[in-house]
Amino acid sequence: MTEKKKELEEVTKDLDAIGNKIQMIPIGKLRKFQWATGIRNQDVFDALKENIKAQGMNNPPVVLETEDGFYEPFIGDHRVQAARDLCWKEVPCIVRNVPIDKALEICLGDNINRANYSSIELEDRVGELYESGNYATQVGLGIAIGLTSERVGQILKARRIRAHDRETLNEKITTTNILDTHPLNDIEDKIAVLKRFKDDDNFGGKQIKKYSKELANMTKGLRTKILYEGMKIEEARRLTQSTQTNAKIEKKTRKTKTQLNPNLLPELYNTMIKLQDYVALSEGSVRENAFSYIKFCVGLQLEILVKENVMSQEEFETFVNEKLDIDINLLHKFDGTMDKGVNYFFDNTSQQQPKEPRVEEQIDKKV
Repeated sequence: MTEKKKELEEVTKDLDAIGNKIQMIPIGKLRKFQWATGIRNQDVFDALKENIKAQGMNNPPVVLETEDGFYEPFIGDHRVQAARDLCWKEVPCIVRNVPIDKALEICLGDNINRANYSSIELEDRVGELYESGNYATQVGLGIAIGLTSERVGQILKARRIRAHDRETLNEKITTTNILDTHPLNDIEDKIAVLKRFKDDDNFGGKQIKKYSKELANMTKGLRTKILYEGMKIEEARRLTQSTQTNAKIEKKTRKTKTQLNPNLLPELYNTMIKLQDYVALSEGSVRENAFSYIKFCVGLQLEILVKENVMSQEEFETFVNEKLDIDINLLHKFDGTMDKGVNYFFDNTSQQQPKEPRVEEQIDKKV
């Protein structure tokens, strides 16, 4: 006994064990199964018919016996149709006693393998099976019908989107077309893009993803004008580029105004060293000018920030008047030069008696 014959006997034994039998079914007793597919490719069907005419039914359809005495092919419906076209009176069939849910599952898996379903048919079949409650997860359904769980998820997602407007998203719109609108979040925007694809012969399927991505990067106002008010996307692109350019300029300006110029930090440090030495070595009235000196140095430093465009003139004047409470004209006198201002302060405090209160008194006053 050859290996091939042993394998065939094992298969036959398995078929008998689960209640399968081959019998000749009158053509009048065969009717379409509820999930049977139509003929999507006439050339392929004609080739199948010619093969059956020449070779016979080498691969019998698998049928389910119904309660009213009919038989429905859940595998091989096109073979039955070919036999009908060839005017056969009887068709050899495998009668398989399985629950209707199992027959639906097998039918779906077989037609997926043969690519017999349209996108809408496949979405509806997978959706109905998943909603039947017989599968705990998308993984389980995928295993049963021969699809990955990821693909099952994509098909179910496309079905949910199509359900919002099945008239617009008709058979011309494929599952892939729907999924290509994923950059857009709004369902209505997705449908509007797909409607344009359906109505515009110059708008190819490969453009949907790129077009959707470009729309997603635009403002909602521009998207609305393009999708619903007839604005040309070229005009929207120009407006978007202009807006992005202005935003970059504004961002750069804002960054310039709020970040301290690193080149000024060494000078600020040197100023603090001078202040430390001045306070430590001075006595009497000179020491009492320490607080005034701090404010004066800060004012001079801020003047430099204005010159460097790190701080605006308005921000500078507000801070000097409200926080430092010193004569802003005196700061302007030194034109943002720290050394000149410091020398001026030293010269004046060494020749005049200071009228500024002590540091402690200034702090108390502020509090």
